[in-house]
Amino acid sequence: MIVIFAHNNSPRGGANIKVDGELTIKKDYYPWVNESFIGKYKKDVSLLSEGQYYFLSYQAPKARQVYFEPILHTAFLVSSVGPKVKEKGNFAGFTYPDGSSEFVARAKPDFLKLQTIRTGRARDCFTVGRYANCPDRRPQLLSDWLPEPGKPGYGRYVVADEWGNTLPSYFYRLIGENDQVFRGLTELNGRTEPLPNNVHPLRKAEFPERVW
Repeated sequence: MIVIFAHNNSPRGGANIKVDGELTIKKDYYPWVNESFIGKYKKDVSLLSEGQYYFLSYQAPKARQVYFEPILHTAFLVSSVGPKVKEKGNFAGFTYPDGSSEFVARAKPDFLKLQTIRTGRARDCFTVGRYANCPDRRPQLLSDWLPEPGKPGYGRYVVADEWGNTLPSYFYRLIGENDQVFRGLTELNGRTEPLPNNVHPLRKAEFPERVW
């Protein structure tokens, strides 16, 4: 079993994300230009990611390889200017790629704001604890084909969101290589109904937003 903690200050036990098969971790980074005046003037450039107050833990029981893929979004520069006088109510000013700005008592730019600016998605879509409220959960089929016990010639797929969480009661429409169409609703563990082996591998998977 491989368990990876992005930060070691987790207030909870267990992993946020459980993954079947190999583990690939993709992390977003944004260029950040910070200008400060109090004490000694300095201007520096760094890479902003989720930060020390936001952690993710991964559990991958079947993984033999772990891949880390940093993604740098150079077109989304965020800048900040610190106060020139140390007085109560003087805060740093942050300017974001969309032209918006804010003066707040925060040491770093708002990472989730950058994510929403770049993607147009809601903040909840980037927060594990609130992901259930994300309006676009981006369902996908996990690659593993699970043979059905006691039913030779049949197996199942698992439908999961982009964080690897299984999606129960989720509508799907699967098209096999021979153009067979299978519609259904996932079970509580995210699995499809038993499907014949000749449907695997699939030609297309769709997840309609409405009931047929």
